[in-house]
Amino acid sequence: MGRCLAYLFIWTVLVLAFAAVTGRKALDYYRLKNSGVSTQGIAMTRKPHNQIEYSFRAGEVAHTDVGVPGMGSPPVDKIALGQTVPVYFLPQNPDISCLGSPEELLRNELPPVLAVTLLFPSAIVGVIAFRRARARRKSR
Repeated sequence: MGRCLAYLFIWTVLVLAFAAVTGRKALDYYRLKNSGVSTQGIAMTRKPHNQIEYSFRAGEVAHTDVGVPGMGSPPVDKIALGQTVPVYFLPQNPDISCLGSPEELLRNELPPVLAVTLLFPSAIVGVIAFRRARARRKSR
């Protein structure tokens, strides 16, 4: 029983670590979905990997960020530089923003985050348990 609790503890720590690393964007999209404010931004420049740098105003301050078009915004090949694009941002922290629909972005981001967060820790703990069991059998 003690060994199972130890493996469960290791698995839980790994799940939390993987979630913290891979789930940051998903958490931002969740916050934007629930508390975000919609505005219009301007497509500024094209970036590698089909990303667009956009600019928007929150109050009197201009902010810029980079996003992937196509999820609640036109696809990258349909966006002209200088064109208005839909942007969501958090009023209490405008540095957190997204291009397009945060709901669609969250729906797209969540499955791989959950897969990585649950599968990798499970595989790591499984390998550790298998190796420890094999070592115990050999030592007998």
